Amino acid sequence: MRRSMIALLILSVIPTVTHAQKTDRWFTIPAGGKDDPTVRYDTQSMVRDSAHVTVWVSFRYDKPHTNDSVTNFTEVRYHQVLDCTKRRTGMVSWVAYRADGSTAGQETVPDGMMKWLDVVPESQGESIVNALCKQR
Repeated sequence: MRRSMIALLILSVIPTVTHAQKTDRWFTIPAGGKDDPTVRYDTQSMVRDSAHVTVWVSFRYDKPHTNDSVTNFTEVRYHQVLDCTKRRTGMVSWVAYRADGSTAGQETVPDGMMKWLDVVPESQGESIVNALCKQR
């Protein structure tokens, strides 16, 4: 009787341990070449409706990166809306991070001001739309 109680206790803990090991909320999308950033999306904040996916997408660079708005960042996260029907994307906000985790810059698009961009064939944007829209 005591052995069966111990076995039952051990078996009841195993699913909890297995679930606890799956804590990484970011899923990598195979995209781009060797010099392109690693592209990942946040599985826990994703919202879907009949035609759209709203999701945080992360672009991680191996070396510090600079663009027109921000210098020395290694990651930028975009809060995007993907229009799966019309194959276009819109940006709600973005945040760029330095290698030490500090914020390098950020912006939020005012309500009603988001602009749609067509998905460019054979781009990282197309890889993102293909990966996330096919899951609907």
